[in-house]
Amino acid sequence: TLSIMFVGVHQTRAPAHGKRLAGLLILVVLIAGCSADREETTTNASASQASLDGVSWMAGYWVGESNGTLMEEVWLAPAGGVMLGLHRDVFLSGRSFFEFLRIEATNEGLVLLASPRGREPTSFWMVEIADQRVWFENPEHDYPQRIGYWMAGDSLYAGISGTDSNGLERTSTWAWSKATLAVK
Repeated sequence: TLSIMFVGVHQTRAPAHGKRLAGLLILVVLIAGCSADREETTTNASASQASLDGVSWMAGYWVGESNGTLMEEVWLAPAGGVMLGLHRDVFLSGRSFFEFLRIEATNEGLVLLASPRGREPTSFWMVEIADQRVWFENPEHDYPQRIGYWMAGDSLYAGISGTDSNGLERTSTWAWSKATLAVK
């Protein structure tokens, strides 16, 4: 079993890179809103809102750092049957990784759609929800098969787990503290 733990640090002032992240978030919103082949959620707005209220605690700008890697996660509050998210890691080398995320309320329940590096989204269906904790699963996906979010104290955590292509069980966990997104 391979486990990786990234621990977030408290950010007391808005980072200088907040403007770039805000621009990326605006791009995510535009892409999600303008995509010609997007699927509309299959529930009415009030039912969708009620379902997404169970994960609304994720909304905000979250920042962490691990071994020199800056980790950011942004979630917009639920509206219109969807929560939009963006994840970005900036490594010491200056390279980065990003992922577009969204949680949609459907007649079948909540679904997390993850698009690493902007690729086609992979669906993970909600299998567990409790007070400030949610887990999504896709047993057919190569890796990960499970994605979860939870709050502990003032920190937001995310975890992934499953069996990788070598048959090894892996888990990774990220931690962030809430920060202020500065848009200038």
